[in-house]
Amino acid sequence: ERLSNCFVSALECVDLQIKVRIILLKLYERFVMEQLAPVYAQANQLLAEAGVLPDMKNILRGQRNTTPLRTPAPGGGAAGVRSGSGAISGSGALSGSGALSGSGALRGSGALAENTGTGTLNSSFGVIQSLLAASSIGQQTPGRSDGPAMSTQDLISVLTAAQSELDAPIDIDEVPPLLDLHQVVINRAPDVTGEAMARLGQADNDVVNFVSMLFDYILNDRNLAIPMKALIGRLQLPIVKLAIIDKDFFEKSNHPARQLLNELSSAGIGWSSAAELKRDALYDKIESVVLRVMNGFQDNLGIFQELVEELREFVNKDLRKREQVEERVKANETGKAKTYTAKQRVQQLINQKASGMRLPPDVGKFISDTWAKVLVYALVKTGDQSPFWQDCVQTLDDLLWCLQPLDTLHNVEKRHGMMEALLQRLSEGMNAINLTAEQCAEHHDRIYAHLHEISSHDRSYLEDDEVPEIEEHYEVMEEIVLTAPDEVLDSSDTTPPEPEFLEKIKLLKVGVWVELLQDDGDRLRCKLATIVEPGPRYVFVNRRGMKVLEKSRMGLAVELKRQALTILEESQVFDRALQAVIGNLRQMHRDPSPLGT
Repeated sequence: ERLSNCFVSALECVDLQIKVRIILLKLYERFVMEQLAPVYAQANQLLAEAGVLPDMKNILRGQRNTTPLRTPAPGGGAAGVRSGSGAISGSGALSGSGALSGSGALRGSGALAENTGTGTLNSSFGVIQSLLAASSIGQQTPGRSDGPAMSTQDLISVLTAAQSELDAPIDIDEVPPLLDLHQVVINRAPDVTGEAMARLGQADNDVVNFVSMLFDYILNDRNLAIPMKALIGRLQLPIVKLAIIDKDFFEKSNHPARQLLNELSSAGIGWSSAAELKRDALYDKIESVVLRVMNGFQDNLGIFQELVEELREFVNKDLRKREQVEERVKANETGKAKTYTAKQRVQQLINQKASGMRLPPDVGKFISDTWAKVLVYALVKTGDQSPFWQDCVQTLDDLLWCLQPLDTLHNVEKRHGMMEALLQRLSEGMNAINLTAEQCAEHHDRIYAHLHEISSHDRSYLEDDEVPEIEEHYEVMEEIVLTAPDEVLDSSDTTPPEPEFLEKIKLLKVGVWVELLQDDGDRLRCKLATIVEPGPRYVFVNRRGMKVLEKSRMGLAVELKRQALTILEESQVFDRALQAVIGNLRQMHRDPSPLGT
């Protein structure tokens, strides 16, 4: 037991996901605990030789063929698991919560374990009982202290009666209060059993206490939205009744009831507020599942398997719809990013080629407004290695060259020969971006007029040696700035966050859910759908897959620093609760003070 506790304590110092923690515990069981059998055999031999329970082997051999009963050891302790040879087995099963179980607790009598004569316990529940007993929680049993304990069947009947009375509408605007299960039993016991509540049996009392602790954690879990807490809170009575009937509930991670709780919480992780759920088909489905458990669960465990399969089928269909919407958002944002990058490159290209040139004002406007769009379209659509892009760039070069004064008649004749083909390529480019016929004709006529005018002046100047007056009407092409998608600006009303916050944001992966406290006090839950460059820009969608938020890395780091951004834990809610509660009980066992939690 000490070896196991030391190993668990060591693991608590490491930040691990529950699945990794379980794997490590299973490896510990395989390579350490299962190798302890010879140690226990030798210890038993030494004790037998010293006169401590020397006949234990024969006693156990005589009980070998009896059917073990899954009933708790008196006093709530976990009975040790004894092997048929008389050696006390040191290999305990490991529960899904990461709790070590089945390693018989050492008793003060000097024997390695206590023989209760009741067979073996469910290993995981045995450990829970030991922890509750060590923390004194398991001894807090309201009711009469005298007389026999209430039978398990009577307790189930009382809980079933109380369950049927919880018919008030579910208020999804408020976190429900935690039920005082002991008080529920006290209030309903006289009507069901005909007498005031006797004390609960130790095992039943431990189940009631432990389930209460689990639901206390769940209802305070910040990863769950308030509407989901309101729904899951209604399942406290059915779950405690189930756990009394079936102790495997605590041990088996694939138990249908546990899977149902996990599926419910996972499905509703994107809920932000009750207002948005009025027309949400998923909410309607989850509410119907909860009500069916409330109204339909008596002692038929199969209802949980039926409901979890039904819920998964619905959630998968809903997920496929959301993924289609998300894909459109991703494609749109990726397209916007490509367009933004293309506009930056085209802006740089035109400034490099045209800035400082004397151009007619309307032609300069045509280049910056219209032909720039043609270049952006070519770059986004076909890439910078395509003939279309290269032809568009060459057309720009030819247009700029034709609009400049030429110093030889040979070049003037060359320009005259290029005009028809140049105008045709300009028209094809304008058609590519779907300009109307009227717009194309207007640009064509203006450019043709300017080309014809400058050619006439050049020819006159070169033939008559006169300075043309056209230069006085031309303007210098200044630097252009193309209209680009709105950039996501970082918060400017606060100091930049420390590098540690930026590093945490860098670790965000696509698909993670976050909660953002907005300026109006509302909380927005959204999923990171994609990260796009330049920026980078973080694009978030809501539960329906629609874009609801866009921020830069710096902006997210600022929100994280001021504690307005919470990264939600998506691991399964029941596993989180089980791990946390058992961890707290172990801590209380090490620190038995009233404040130990």
